[in-house]
Amino acid sequence: LSEGGAVLEPYQDARGRTFVTPGEMESGGGGLVSTMADYYQFCRMLLKGGELNGERLLGRKTVELMRQNHLPPELVPIRFAEGPRPGVGHGLAASVWVDATHLAGMGSNGSYSWSGAANTHFWVDPTEELCAIFMTQLFPSGLYPVHAQFRTAVYQALVD
Repeated sequence: LSEGGAVLEPYQDARGRTFVTPGEMESGGGGLVSTMADYYQFCRMLLKGGELNGERLLGRKTVELMRQNHLPPELVPIRFAEGPRPGVGHGLAASVWVDATHLAGMGSNGSYSWSGAANTHFWVDPTEELCAIFMTQLFPSGLYPVHAQFRTAVYQALVD
């Protein structure tokens, strides 16, 4: 693979292994690997309702359906690594902020997000027309409450 003239090679551990072993658990997002630049393009596509650089990749109504809460009230709050998260539901592809007043940190209702095992995190806020990505390699992810701090810093930096 190449990106911007640089050659990208698959990571190999000390024994020369790559990601060739079948996963032990079926997980739609488990084991995904990406670059920050590609993740940003993905988030921009979601923010633009499924379109990126003038090309439609997902239908607008599909993205709307993905970012709606599909959990009944009796299943909320959901427990994640950080603990229970009141005000957060779940869409078809992400956590959905249904009541931002309950969030640790700042945010907007209707925003949606997802986190990875190593404390990676992204969110899309259609109200503020922003997307943000936070990449770390911190295990266990729930030990470091940096998502709320990052989110607050981003929202405090907004100007009209």
